[in-house]
Amino acid sequence: MNESFARRLTGVAGIVTAAALIVEVPLYFVYSDAPPDSNVLSRLLLGIIALVSLVVFVTTFRELVRRIRPDYEWAGSIAFATGMVYASVALVSSGLEAGATDA
Repeated sequence: MNESFARRLTGVAGIVTAAALIVEVPLYFVYSDAPPDSNVLSRLLLGIIALVSLVVFVTTFRELVRRIRPDYEWAGSIAFATGMVYASVALVSSGLEAGATDA
């Protein structure tokens, strides 16, 4: 992967992550009572899209840091590990939320 493609992919993944999270959060506050299943599944789908693009973002960010500033590879690795842990925990919670909707 060349550097210009990695930069574009990082930027697009960051924008998709931010947009999906910004659209997802208000869906939690639309209904004062229990939300319908369609609302829950919509916000779960947006959350999964956001988390997948977050994984792409932190992966390409780490690669860019490694190529451009090898002396700061530790910072890229910390960002990568933090992003992966967050995405893993959030995907598990999304799965539990989807399971509660199914039940």
